[in-house]
Amino acid sequence: MARRIRALVQQLKAKAANSLQRFPEAAAFLVATVSLLIFLIHDPVLLEETAELLNRIAWTLALGFPLTLCFRELLERYAPHRPKMRGMILPVTLGLLILYFSLGLKEINLVTSTRYVAYSLTSYLAFIFIPYLGRHKDFEFYVLDLALKFCVSYFYAATLYIGIALTLFTIDQLFAVSVCAELYLDFWLICAGIFAPLYFLAEIPGSDRSYEQDTYPQVLKFLFVYILIPIVTVYTIILYTYFAKIIFTQTWPVGLVAHLVLWFALLSSLLLFILYPLRQENRASDKFSRIFPWLILPLIGMMFVAMGKRVAAFGLTENRYYVLLAGLWVTGWMLYYCFTKHRRNVLLPISLAVVAFLSVTGPWSSFAVAKYSQNQRLIGLLRKYELLKGSTIIPRPDLPLEGRQEISAILAYFNKNHSLKEIKLLPAAFELDDMENVFGFKYIRGGRSNARGYFYYQMAEADRILSLEGDEVFVDLTRVYANEIQIGNDLYTLTYSGQNQVLVITREGRELYRKNVKDLLTNDLQAQNLSVGSTPQLIITDQNEEVKLSYLFTEVRGFQDPLTEKYELTGFEFYLFIKKDF
Repeated sequence: MARRIRALVQQLKAKAANSLQRFPEAAAFLVATVSLLIFLIHDPVLLEETAELLNRIAWTLALGFPLTLCFRELLERYAPHRPKMRGMILPVTLGLLILYFSLGLKEINLVTSTRYVAYSLTSYLAFIFIPYLGRHKDFEFYVLDLALKFCVSYFYAATLYIGIALTLFTIDQLFAVSVCAELYLDFWLICAGIFAPLYFLAEIPGSDRSYEQDTYPQVLKFLFVYILIPIVTVYTIILYTYFAKIIFTQTWPVGLVAHLVLWFALLSSLLLFILYPLRQENRASDKFSRIFPWLILPLIGMMFVAMGKRVAAFGLTENRYYVLLAGLWVTGWMLYYCFTKHRRNVLLPISLAVVAFLSVTGPWSSFAVAKYSQNQRLIGLLRKYELLKGSTIIPRPDLPLEGRQEISAILAYFNKNHSLKEIKLLPAAFELDDMENVFGFKYIRGGRSNARGYFYYQMAEADRILSLEGDEVFVDLTRVYANEIQIGNDLYTLTYSGQNQVLVITREGRELYRKNVKDLLTNDLQAQNLSVGSTPQLIITDQNEEVKLSYLFTEVRGFQDPLTEKYELTGFEFYLFIKKDF
C-alpha cells in the first residue's frame, strides 16, 4: 500500500513538473487567481469598493490563463525552435490584461460580465483549434481526447476534495478542533482551480500527436451511435409534428419553441462533429451525417419565424440578438455540411470564436444593436401615441394603460441593463421618478399588459400585538431570529430575542413578567414526557401575580437523548395569548 501511494505521489509530481515546464505562465495565473479568491473568502468585511476592485483583478487574472495557453500553443505550432520568444509570453499577456482591466472592466455589470464571458470563450476555443491550423486530419480525435482528459482530471480533483473534506469533517467531529466552513471552500478552489487544470495541462498531447481509428473509445461510440442518434431522430420527428400542426392551424410559434429548436440544433451540430470520424466504418453514422443537416434546416426556419415575431413586437434585446446570431451560425454550419463533401471541422470552433468575439465588440455588438433597436422602438411608440413633436416629448396623462406599460418596459430595460442616459430623447439627469413630469404618467412596474400583476404584503412589526375581542391580547412571536424586537400597545410592551429567547413584558416601564421561554418549554416537555412529533397542539400556560399567559407553539425543533430522555431544543416559534384581567 505504501509503495502504491509513493508511486502515485511520484506520478503526480511528474505531471506537475510537466505542466510547469510546458505552461509555466498559465500555472502562475492559476495560483494567483485562486490565492486572491481565497483571500476574498476569508476577509468578507472589506469595503465595497475594495471588494469590487479585487474581484475585477481576480477576473482579469483568470482570463490570463487561457491567453497564455493560446500563446504557448502558437509558439509550439509555428516557432518551436525559438525558445527566446517564450520569454515574451508573460509581458505580452500582462500588457493585454492591464489594457483590458483599465478599459474593458472598469466595473462589473451586465455588459462587462457578458463581454468577459465572450472573450473567455474565444480564448478557450482558440486554445483548442490553434494546434490544427493548416491541418486537416485527426482534429475530431484531438478534441475528443481533450474532452476525456478534462473529465478525468476533474474526476480526480473531485475525489481528492471528497477525501480532504471527509478528513476535515472527521477531525471536527472527533476532536476539540473547530474547522471553519471557509476551509472547505478553500480546498475546493485548490482542487478545482489548481490541481485539476495542472493535471489536465500535463495530459495535453503535443502538436505532433497522431491518432488511429481504433483510438475512438468503444463506450463513446456506442453512446453516440446507438443512443444519441435515435434520441435526436425521435426529437426531430416531434418537432416536425409540431411544425405540421402550425401549418394546419395557421398559428405561428412564439416563445419557448425558438429556444427548443436552437439548443437542439446546437447540440446536433456537436453530435455531427463527434460522429464525423465514424462515417466510414459505421453506416448509421454516415447516413445520419448526410441526411440530418437537411432535415434541421426547416426547423431552424420555424425558429426564425418565431423570433421574428418577438423582434417585430418588442424590438431587439441582447438575449434575442444572441439567439438570432446563434441561429445564423448553426444555419451556416448545417449548410456547410449539406454542400461540402470534404469537411474541415476545425472551422467549427474557429467560426464560433469569431462570432463570440464580434458579438460583444464593435458597433455591431449585441449591446449597440439592442440599444439602437430599443431607442427606435421608443420613438415608434411615442409617435403612435402622439407623445412626440419633433424631438420633444409631450406629456399625456390620459395615455392608455397598454401604452404606459410599453413605454415603462423600455425605460426599465435601459435602467436595468445600461443607463437611462442611453435614451436620446430623454432630458439630461432623467430618473424614473421624473416620468410624470416628462411623460405625464408615473412609471409602471411589471412589464406588458398581458403579464400578471405581482403584489406583496407583509405584516408590520407593530401589528404583531393585537387586542382581541374579550379580555385577551394576541402576540405573534414567530420568525423572530437573532435581532431583538420590541412591540407594544396601550396595555403592554414586549421585548423578545430569538438569540437569548427571554421574554419580558412591561407596563408603563414596570416589569410584569420575565421568562426564558426555552427553559419553560424544555421543563414542560420533560415533566409531561411528551413526544413532540405526536403532540397535536403544544400549549403551555404560565402566570404570576401580574399576568397569565398561554404559549401556543407552532414549531419545535430539537433532539431527545434515547438514554436520558432529556430534550435539547434547537429552535421553536410560538404565538402568545395574554389575559388582560384575571
